[in-house]
Amino acid sequence: MVVGAGAATTAALILEPLGAVLVASGVLMAVVGYARRRRRAAASCEATRACAIDQSCGCGPTMQDRAAAVGCTLPPEDMSGRGDEFRRLFERGLVRREVTGTLAVWTFTWTPELERDARALAAMEQECCSFWRFNLRRRGDELRWEATVPDERVEAITMLDSIAASAMTSSSRA
Repeated sequence: MVVGAGAATTAALILEPLGAVLVASGVLMAVVGYARRRRRAAASCEATRACAIDQSCGCGPTMQDRAAAVGCTLPPEDMSGRGDEFRRLFERGLVRREVTGTLAVWTFTWTPELERDARALAAMEQECCSFWRFNLRRRGDELRWEATVPDERVEAITMLDSIAASAMTSSSRA
């Protein structure tokens, strides 16, 4: 028995540090692998701009950079809040979205409150982005919001419609 206990103690003295080295090596390999994947994703994003809308790869211009590039004069510290206002409005009743070049048409289930809030939001947006042209019309139980921009501002349609698409997806899961 004493011999067996000695062998177990010897094995423990050898295997415990070895196990620690193996765990540490595994963690190091995981960190290195993650860093390599992030570098490849960032390089891919820079080359293709594939995630410029949703920032899924963590690179590319921010929403504030993109808004400023199309001519928005809203202070950068207010842009996130404005995006949230659009998102909340879209989540309240957006049922259909259509985008063709410089025209986006968002169709909502009409309520007097939604129409009031949509008109107010459109007016605020035109204060900082005078290039937008908004037309809101009620037809029966629908509110149709047409948004147009000049050709050189098409990125503005892309940005705003990405919020609409995201809001539709999140409200359909709720």
